[in-house]
Amino acid sequence: MKTYFFTFVISFCWVLKSTAQQDSVVIPEPKDYEWNSHLYIGAPLNNFSFSNYSQLKNTLNNQGISFPAIKLNNTTSFGIAIQKRRYKFGFEGTYGLPSTNTNQTKATKTSFSFVSYNLNAGYALVFERNTQWFLNIGFGVIESKLHVSSTSNTQTVNFNALLTASTVGYSPVLSHTNPFLDISVEQTFRPKRPISFNPVFRLGYRVGVNSLPWKTDANFTTINAPTDRINQLFFQSIFVISNNHFKKTQARKEARERQNANNDWGLNPR
Repeated sequence: MKTYFFTFVISFCWVLKSTAQQDSVVIPEPKDYEWNSHLYIGAPLNNFSFSNYSQLKNTLNNQGISFPAIKLNNTTSFGIAIQKRRYKFGFEGTYGLPSTNTNQTKATKTSFSFVSYNLNAGYALVFERNTQWFLNIGFGVIESKLHVSSTSNTQTVNFNALLTASTVGYSPVLSHTNPFLDISVEQTFRPKRPISFNPVFRLGYRVGVNSLPWKTDANFTTINAPTDRINQLFFQSIFVISNNHFKKTQARKEARERQNANNDWGLNPR
């Protein structure tokens, strides 16, 4: 699956570059920007991910606990980036909102969420007058959390005995931390103003660097814990606020030098 996806992304970008409409009009100076700083904001509902933890699924299913092969989460995200013409470097944080599944037949309920952070670098394969298409490659870490409970076992526990009471039908929070690599295709619009607000669309895939065991937040050590590697497909429809800086032409540089030479910075007030 991973090999096919990476091949698809690279082929898709090549087709975009080959078939993209070329600029018929060159943006005159100073409409061309030399570098840009971006703030990305992604809200839920239009952003989601599909995660797969195959070994955890098999372990839970063998115990009669319903856990799907693919977990869907709505996500929210924030990010910052610096862009120099075709090159971009940034940081992003993503939170997968809790996704709850209840199985009445097996009387179980699972709640799954995650948080991830990554650094990424991008190159604009398509850098036309209106549109930009970036290929991004990143590295980060993702922490996934799962809580499993029974819907048939209910009991009353004295609040003052929460640390000593033995609760039946409720698991401690299961957690899994995994470094990952990701690759994504990003489409956005070329900024036209010093401060711009544009939509961004991103499709990507992340895979764990290695397989690591699941752990718990409880004060005991587990044995025979399933070992997993994250596989996650994600889609983002987000917004970017950009601060765009004009290209410094020779005329602008000379004007700046003259301004500095004539400015006494208030040391000799008239």
